Amino acid sequence: MVPFVSLGRPRYNPVGESALREIFLKSNNYIQGRYYAEIIKEVIADLEESKYQMAEYRISIYGKGPTEWTDLAGWFDRFDMYVTLPSIPPS
Repeated sequence: MVPFVSLGRPRYNPVGESALREIFLKSNNYIQGRYYAEIIKEVIADLEESKYQMAEYRISIYGKGPTEWTDLAGWFDRFDMYVTLPSIPPS
């Protein structure tokens, strides 16, 4: 089970360093969010293999600039960030 992690909280800074969070856990950084995308894909693959676990996939939008949505969409497209949802049988 993957716990809820809010990356904005100081206690979630790797080794107490916010610079490491900026380098590895952001979609708009020097490596264009590649490492972040790889981690997310790995977690999604693990969850898809698990029959009885569900997750809410979400990424924060802060509203800091007019291109934020476009930049995030480009990141999703660049790293093929999508999830195939299982079909839910009718009740």
